[in-house]
Amino acid sequence: MRAVALYCVAIATVRNRRWCEVGSLEEAEKAVSAGVDAIIVQGHEAGGHVIGQDGLINLLPRVVDLVADRNVIIIAAGGIVDGRGYVAALSLGAHGICLGTRLVLCYFLWKVLIFF
Repeated sequence: MRAVALYCVAIATVRNRRWCEVGSLEEAEKAVSAGVDAIIVQGHEAGGHVIGQDGLINLLPRVVDLVADRNVIIIAAGGIVDGRGYVAALSLGAHGICLGTRLVLCYFLWKVLIFF
């Protein structure tokens, strides 16, 4: 984690936002101590490369409580597939959500990827 802390310091010097994706409360604690600006909280329901060790519904409120007195943005990820999941994440304290696998079947996404 020392390498992450040094990396965060290097990024901060160029005025960028420092984000970190975590899958456990312990990782969130390390990210906060490293000085990140935003944390993506990933539950084990996520697709692709899963780092989540707990379910999003269990992990998210614990991370929100951890950063309650800090100015850290919380993004929820993993298993959110519709508006109900989005509202649930917001009600648990997230500032927003991150979708990935859900968009693989999206027609528009493939048009954008072909464009680039």
